[in-house]
Amino acid sequence: MKNIKFVFSFFLLFLISCNREFVQIEQPDNQVVSRKATDILLGYYNFIQQQHKNVISVQSYTTLPAQNTSERLALAQAVFKNDNGIATKSFEEVKIDNLSLPFQNDGDTFVSEDYSQIKSFYGKQTQFSMKNSSNQILSTNIYIPMEIKLTSGFSPNNAVILKNGQTITWNSDSQNTKGVVIVIEYDPDLNTNQNIVSNYPNYISKVIGLEDNGSYTFKEQDLSSFPVGASVRFTIGRAGFSLFQPANSQETYSLCGYSILQGKGIVSN
Repeated sequence: MKNIKFVFSFFLLFLISCNREFVQIEQPDNQVVSRKATDILLGYYNFIQQQHKNVISVQSYTTLPAQNTSERLALAQAVFKNDNGIATKSFEEVKIDNLSLPFQNDGDTFVSEDYSQIKSFYGKQTQFSMKNSSNQILSTNIYIPMEIKLTSGFSPNNAVILKNGQTITWNSDSQNTKGVVIVIEYDPDLNTNQNIVSNYPNYISKVIGLEDNGSYTFKEQDLSSFPVGASVRFTIGRAGFSLFQPANSQETYSLCGYSILQGKGIVSN
C-alpha cells in the first residue's frame, strides 16, 4: 500500500504546485500560444480542485534513468467515500477494461499494482466500470494518453539540460487533447553549492503548459528565476480525465489516467 499514497500524492503536488502561476504565463510574441498554454493548465487545475468523493485512477510514475525499463510505480485504484468522507465499499466489483481490481479490506479501496496489465490502458480509450449489489453496471470510457518518455534534451548521465534555446523532445500523442505539463522546481536542500544556496535560499518553481506536439524549446523567461548552475527537479506529465455522472444518479465519479516522468535538471547559460 505504500506506493498508493506516494504516487497519488505526487500527482496532487504535480498539479497543485502550480498554485496560480499559470495566469502569469508571458509569451507576448504569440498570444495564441499563451492562451492555449493557459487553457491547458486551467483544465488540469480545475479538475484537481473538484471535490473528489469517488475516484478511479490509473497511475504510472518513472524516473529519467528508468524510463525505458519496466521499473515503474504503477497503480490502478478506486476509492469511494460516503457523505462523511469515509472510504467504503460502494460496489461489488470495479474493472478497468478487463482488469478486475481486488478489494483491500484494510484500506477500503480497490487496488491493483500489476504493471503488466496497467500499461495496456495507455494510448487508447479505456473502459471504467462498476458493478453494484444489484448487478447493475455503470460504465464509461476515457482516453488515457500514452506513457510519456523523453527522447532528447538530456545528457548521457540523465540530466535534463535547461537553458535558453535548448529543445527537449518526447513521444507525442496526437490524440491527447489535455496537453502536457512541465514543472521545474529548485529546492535549496537538493543543492550542495553553498554559494548558490546562500544567494537563493527559497524554493522556486515554474509550471509550463504545452500542446502535445512532442517538443519544446525553453525560453529565457522560463528559467530567469533559477540560479545558473543549480540542480533542479524536472517533471513532465500528461493525463486524461473526466467527471462521470451516471443517468438517474446523484453521485459523480472522477476518472483519470496519467503518467509522470521525473528527473534531475541542470540550469545552464
